[in-house]
Amino acid sequence: MSGAPVGHAVIIPSVGRAGVLFDTVKSVLAQTPPPDETIVAVTEDADYLSEMATLPGVRVIKARRGSALQRNDAIAALSPGTDFVTFLDDDVELAPGYLANARAFLRQHPEVVLLGGGFIRNGGISRPQAIELAQAFRNEAQPDSFQPGAVLAGNNMTARRGVLDLEKFDERFRLYSWLEDADFGKRCLRHGQSGYYAPCQLVHLAHQGARPSDTRMGFMQVMNPYYIHRKGLLGWRELLRRHWLRVLRNNFGGLLIFDRRVNRWQRFKGNCIAFSLLLRGRCEPEYVEKLP
Repeated sequence: MSGAPVGHAVIIPSVGRAGVLFDTVKSVLAQTPPPDETIVAVTEDADYLSEMATLPGVRVIKARRGSALQRNDAIAALSPGTDFVTFLDDDVELAPGYLANARAFLRQHPEVVLLGGGFIRNGGISRPQAIELAQAFRNEAQPDSFQPGAVLAGNNMTARRGVLDLEKFDERFRLYSWLEDADFGKRCLRHGQSGYYAPCQLVHLAHQGARPSDTRMGFMQVMNPYYIHRKGLLGWRELLRRHWLRVLRNNFGGLLIFDRRVNRWQRFKGNCIAFSLLLRGRCEPEYVEKLP
């Protein structure tokens, strides 16, 4: 497809979940009409099934490891003529009309540069169940279908190609790149509106493979929002109330009540490592790569 005009592209970063990724790509291609181009950004051959590269309109590229880096490498590989780019995780199932609804809305509203969709369900579900839920979903646009200013998720959003020439995902967010989508969305507001659009819905399986360790996740819970604060995109009150106090309550409090849904001790350990760096004047989100 090199050099051919492409109206709508889909970008999917993935590491270590070849079978899950393949099913997600099939869901994308089942859209009516399918995207003009689907770019899958992986880090090695083991990240994808070889037959996926033969699917129509699908390109597999080798990228640097990490959600933010993989998305940026895929953006650099977009074909000329792309108007809209939808970013998805590798473990989602799209409701019918997801891509068509996003494209139609953005064409009708040139002031909107970034559009987020909703979750029919977010986690705790198998692929067959996700397919059933997604196919059963029906949602036509209503007057209040668009909610400007809503916080968007990087696994469920569509951007104008033009804004991607001006803003990229911050590559200091490494590996799982927690909150890189919030940072990106806040910077996109410099160029136009963003918001949630109800007719764009998907099911997120929240598959656990290739997730970060709890120590790394705990570190990112503290360091990454502070980094966004240092950039002037997050106020002190929001940093404390929405991030640090909530994280400490969940992790330290979880230790006291023996919450085993995640490893609260490792999460709390990661929190403490991040705070210790900040107390020494070191705002280093990339330090997460040094942790086990």
